[in-house]
Amino acid sequence: MSPRTAILAITILAAMPLPAAAQARHGSVHVQGPNGGGWSAQRSAQGGPGWRSVDRSVTTNDGRQVSASRDANWGGGTYNRSTTVTGPNGGTATREVHRDAPPPPVYRGPRRGYYYAPGYGYYRVPTGYYGRVWAVGVVVPVPLRRYYVPAPAVYGLAAAPAGCSWIFAGNRIVLVVNQTGVVVRLGPVFW
Repeated sequence: MSPRTAILAITILAAMPLPAAAQARHGSVHVQGPNGGGWSAQRSAQGGPGWRSVDRSVTTNDGRQVSASRDANWGGGTYNRSTTVTGPNGGTATREVHRDAPPPPVYRGPRRGYYYAPGYGYYRVPTGYYGRVWAVGVVVPVPLRRYYVPAPAVYGLAAAPAGCSWIFAGNRIVLVVNQTGVVVRLGPVFW
């Protein structure tokens, strides 16, 4: 297998999406070519609020391997990412990125079709969900579940129980079950 094919295989694996809630995903592809040629590709991804880790590798039937590992974490006003690639000859290359977050967007009043979340700014709301009243038992759609409350104590909230997260939803904070998005507790109302 040529290095170009290995990079292409890793790029194809990179296109696999990660879930919104904290989960682990694993996948593999095996290709058998003529005359014993072929390759295997594996991908493992894990993530949750504030972190993500992805490992990929491609191995040919003749034993050559290319692998890549990427870890990222964010929160507290910073973003850190580390990427390590190991080539077929065993050499490695590492790239690290550290960024301080830009100042948070300022709330400047309601905007039709948008919600505001501190630290995230204004974000577009899917059609049919703008202005919805959130209550216990209601399901928050997946696109709105990514606006986590980074420090619940700042808002006078207790830490979220295992399997749940505090999120910004409309003009309030709600506690949702990570797997289903069902609201189990209502927090304070803002703006």
